[in-house]
Amino acid sequence: MKPLLTDLTESQLNDAIECNVRDYLQTTLRAFPSGQTQEERGSLRFLTGLPHPLFNGLFSAELAPESAEAQIRAVQEEFRRRGLPMVWWVVGTTRPGDLGARLQAHGFLKSCAPNMVLDLSAAEETPETDGALRVCAVASAQTYRNGWSAVMAAAFQLPPFVEKAAAESGERLDLSPQSDMRCFLGSYEGRAAACACLFLSAGVAGIYSVGTLPEFRGRGFGAAVTRAALAEARRRGYRFCTLQSSQKGYSLYRRLGFRDCGQMCRYTWHP
Repeated sequence: MKPLLTDLTESQLNDAIECNVRDYLQTTLRAFPSGQTQEERGSLRFLTGLPHPLFNGLFSAELAPESAEAQIRAVQEEFRRRGLPMVWWVVGTTRPGDLGARLQAHGFLKSCAPNMVLDLSAAEETPETDGALRVCAVASAQTYRNGWSAVMAAAFQLPPFVEKAAAESGERLDLSPQSDMRCFLGSYEGRAAACACLFLSAGVAGIYSVGTLPEFRGRGFGAAVTRAALAEARRRGYRFCTLQSSQKGYSLYRRLGFRDCGQMCRYTWHP
């Protein structure tokens, strides 16, 4: 386990963010039914077999410029043969530096999100819950399956086959209080309403899957589950919390004190 980061440059922080995302993908996707991950040539290759681009593909790569075109075509041919869409994450350590442009030339569609970071040593401590929302850490596969993953799938409009696989992955995830992965579920009047996940890796605390059911949006529930994750990171001794923000969530994270720190891009492709 890498030491907790307490003082570092922007470049070092971006490297830590990339490592955290990579480790999060590896941990969560290999828990999916038939989920596989493999380290190769500076990249993480992951495969779940689900016909959704976010659940099959590669994270980063270290390709020689003279062979990059052939390797891109080989990856496309592999996923075309499998009949699966895919995603290729391009980050600061990806080589060659123009891989993103090369992928677009091969028909990949680009989507970027800002990396954001919060220095907990300078941030004001806030309550873990807001109003009538009750936030708790998920401690069982049953709660993960029936509560957390159900809210996550609905909040992000994932298809039923992804929701089913995500629910089943709870049986293979370590959800204990000592785990590096802690999921938080917000319930309102007995009904699961909001979710967030904290993942501790590479010396930083990554926040993922912050979502609220449509009928509960606009009440501060997303902020509440995020604050619960921040409180847990602070309790575990972490200084830096990081995330990749959607357009909808950006203003929320700015209000919580997060600032921009580079960006991360995904390139999706359908056979």
